[in-house]
Amino acid sequence: MNSRFLHPGEYFFGVPNHMITTLLGSCVALVAWHPERRFTLVSHVILPEIPDGGDAWDPRYAEVMVERWLADLRVVGCFPVEFRLGLFGGSSRFFTSGEYERSVGFRNVQRLELLVEQLGLSLQRRDTGGTYHRKLMVDGIKGCYGVQLLGHPERSMMEVSTW
Repeated sequence: MNSRFLHPGEYFFGVPNHMITTLLGSCVALVAWHPERRFTLVSHVILPEIPDGGDAWDPRYAEVMVERWLADLRVVGCFPVEFRLGLFGGSSRFFTSGEYERSVGFRNVQRLELLVEQLGLSLQRRDTGGTYHRKLMVDGIKGCYGVQLLGHPERSMMEVSTW
């Protein structure tokens, strides 16, 4: 299977014919998968809120990415509740565990959790926080994903799970 790399701030929604891969530090990825129609969302959110003067359709901001996903769902005739959701990333290399709440990673995770909750949804999978970057791979056809903590002494191998 071919692979597509999702760069920071990019967004994918559709039925993929390739594996989607991204690397996450303080950035977070909201992943949504439709078990019947195989629609897959993989995002790479950089910041929790759009700054003043920011592009109102730029998916690198959490609330903009969610609005874009909802617009795409209207086009294909799906509802958010039909999807299985996961949240990944949000690490911090610059703050100790006691200071994590000051980090961009924490704010990204917190913002997307709130947005998911406001939609009346819940996360089925979550791998967030800590001090290690993550490699995330998503296979929307098979309905599986893999997470690898880069440099972690105990989780350095890709852990593959199904929804």
